[in-house]
Amino acid sequence: MKTKRQPRIFSRGELLTKLRADVLAYISQGGSQRAWAETYGIDPGYLSRMLNGEHPLNQKALDALGYEKVVTITYRKKQDAK
Repeated sequence: MKTKRQPRIFSRGELLTKLRADVLAYISQGGSQRAWAETYGIDPGYLSRMLNGEHPLNQKALDALGYEKVVTITYRKKQDAK
């Protein structure tokens, strides 16, 4: 019986690197950052801010890369405030 592999979780930094690589590949093929943004329905200014790490990747950028956002919740004991 095969065991089911857990999907790999990517960090924000890893996805930012993938986004930058995807946009640069598009530019190297004669496109532009603005054209890449418009292809995926992303505001070019917002794309620029995502590429600079000023804003998190939005859903449209995740869709363009083929990823989805996964939210996990963890709990910890409160620390005593003194």
